[in-house]
Amino acid sequence: MESQWTSVEKQVWTTVLALSLTLFLIIVRRGRKTSKIYRMPPGPWGFPVLGTIPRLAGLTHEVLTNFAKNYGPLITLKLGSQSVVVASSSKVAEEFLKANDRVWASRPPGTVTKVLSYNCSDLICASYGPRWRYARKIFMVELLSARRISSFQAARKQEILRAINDAITGSCSGTVPVQLDILIRRTTTNIVMRMLMNEQSLTKSPNERKISDDFHQAVKDGLQLLEIFYVGDFIPWLDWLDPQGFEKKLSAVSKKCDTMWQGILDDHKRKLVAARGDQATDGSKNEEHDIVDALLTRLVDDDDGENLTEVEMKALIMVDYLSSYYF
Repeated sequence: MESQWTSVEKQVWTTVLALSLTLFLIIVRRGRKTSKIYRMPPGPWGFPVLGTIPRLAGLTHEVLTNFAKNYGPLITLKLGSQSVVVASSSKVAEEFLKANDRVWASRPPGTVTKVLSYNCSDLICASYGPRWRYARKIFMVELLSARRISSFQAARKQEILRAINDAITGSCSGTVPVQLDILIRRTTTNIVMRMLMNEQSLTKSPNERKISDDFHQAVKDGLQLLEIFYVGDFIPWLDWLDPQGFEKKLSAVSKKCDTMWQGILDDHKRKLVAARGDQATDGSKNEEHDIVDALLTRLVDDDDGENLTEVEMKALIMVDYLSSYYF
C-alpha cells in the first residue's frame, strides 16, 4: 500500500514539475521576444510580485531623484505588474510633452478615474482621438472663449467683492482669524459653480442647501479616493479580493455624483424646454444663462454634425467642477 501511494505521488510531482517547466519556458521566451521589441530604460531592482513599490517609501520626489542619479534621467519602475517610465530632466520631459505629445497623450486609467469619469468619457482621461478633439473644442468654446469669460464678468465681480467683504468683516471682529486659503478656495468654487450651473439656484431653501452640501461632500470623497493607493491597479489578480474595501466606497461615491450630475441636467432640460416654449409664444430670444445651458443647446443645435451624449456631458461637467478644487 505504501509503495502504491509513493508511485502516485511520483506521478503527481512529475506532472507538476513538467507543467511548471513548460510555463516557465513560455514566459521566458515571450519575455525575450518582448525585450527585443521594447527596450525599456534601466531602473532599480524590485521585489517579487510587488516590484519597486516598497522602495518608494518616504518622500517620493527624493526617492526618484536618487534613482535618477544612479540610473539616468529616464528610468523604468516596476509597480506590481505595471511598468512605469519616469522622466527626471527637462530635456527628456520635453520629448514626451512636446516632441511626441500625441504618442503619449493617452494613458491607462486607474479604477477611480475610470469609474468617476464614466469610463474615460471626459477630457482628462479620454484617449486621444476624434471624440477627444471634439470634446476639447466644445470645452474651449463654451468655457475658455473670450465671449464666455466676458459674459460672467459680473458674477466674478460679485463673488470677489463678497470675499473682500467677508475678509474685512472677519478681521474687524478680531475673534476668529481670517483663513485666506479657505476664503480663496470658496470664492473660486462659487465662481465656477455660477458659470457652470448657476449655483445660486441650488441654495434658496434649507433643503436645497443640504442637497448642495451633500453634492460638495460627494465630490470631496471622490477626490480623496484618487489619493489612495489601490492595490488592484498594480496587482490585478488581487482586484477581486478588494482587501481595502475600495470598491464599495467607490460605488457609493459614484452613485451620489451621478445622481447629482443627472439632476442638474434634468433641471436645465426642463428650463430649456420652457424657455423655448416662451420664445415660440412671444418671440423673445432664448439666452444661455450658464455653461450647462450652452452644452444642452449645442446638443440640439450643433452645426458640426456631431452630438454629445448625456454621459459625455456629465463627464465634461465633472471636469469643469473639479477645476474649482485644483485651481
